[in-house]
Amino acid sequence: MGWFHQYLKVLTLCFHVYLTWLALPHHLAVAEKKECRDHYPRVLDSDSEKLKTAGVDLLFSPTVSELYPNGQQSVTRVVVPVIGDTLCGASRPGHFSGVATVVSKLLNIVQSDSTLFGEKDFQQLLIIKKLANDLCFSGDIIGVPTCREVDGLAMSSRNRYLSDTQRELAPALIRELRNVKKMIELNPSADFSQLTQQAANTLNNAGFITDYFEICRATDLAKPNRDDQDLVVIAAAWLGKARLIDNVRVRVE
Repeated sequence: MGWFHQYLKVLTLCFHVYLTWLALPHHLAVAEKKECRDHYPRVLDSDSEKLKTAGVDLLFSPTVSELYPNGQQSVTRVVVPVIGDTLCGASRPGHFSGVATVVSKLLNIVQSDSTLFGEKDFQQLLIIKKLANDLCFSGDIIGVPTCREVDGLAMSSRNRYLSDTQRELAPALIRELRNVKKMIELNPSADFSQLTQQAANTLNNAGFITDYFEICRATDLAKPNRDDQDLVVIAAAWLGKARLIDNVRVRVE
C-alpha cells in the first residue's frame, strides 16, 4: 500500500526482498463516507527511495489496469466468509473482498517464500492467513508487530488527515486498548461488554466517534469463551476525517 516506515528494518533481515506497492480504489474505501479515497496518501516516489536505501531487491508496483485489464466490475472475486463479515467488514461492506482479491493476485504473481503484513490491521492479517491456507498458496504469511510513534499512536498514512489538535488526542485510542488489556489481566472474569462499553464511552466523550470496540478470540475474532486464553482487544474509531484502527493482544493465564 505504501507509506513504509520501520518495517524496512525487518525487511533487511531477509535474504531477498520483493516488495509490492499498490493502491486500488475498491480496496481503499468501498464504504468510507468521511475519508476521500481520491486523497488517500500515495507516496510511491519517496517510498521507492527508502526501499533502495534499505537494500530491497525488487519493487513490484503494477497499475490497476495491469491487474484488472478488463475492469474491476467483471473480475472474479475472493470472499473470505464469517471472519470478513464482522468488525471492519460490517462497517465497510465489500472492503475485504477487494483486499482478498488483490492479495490473492499478488501472492500468485510474486510467489514469495514469506509475505509480511502489519498486525495493526489484525482482521486483515487473519483474513489473508485464512485465504492463503484455504487456497493453498505457497509461502508463509507472517504478522509484523505494529510500528508506533513515541506517544503510542500506530503509524499510518491516515494520520496525515489529523489536525494538530486531533493528533494530540489520537493516542487515547491505544491508551484505552491498553487499559482494557490491563483490566482483563487483573480480572479475567470481568464483564467484557462492560469494559468495552466504558472504553468506547471514554473515546466518544474525548471527541472520537467509535465504530467498534471489542474483545475477541485472537484466532478467529469470534466472541470469546471463558476458557479462551488468546484474546485481542480491537477497535476502530473516527477522529475527524481519519478512521483509526488498532489492537492489543491479551494472554489470559
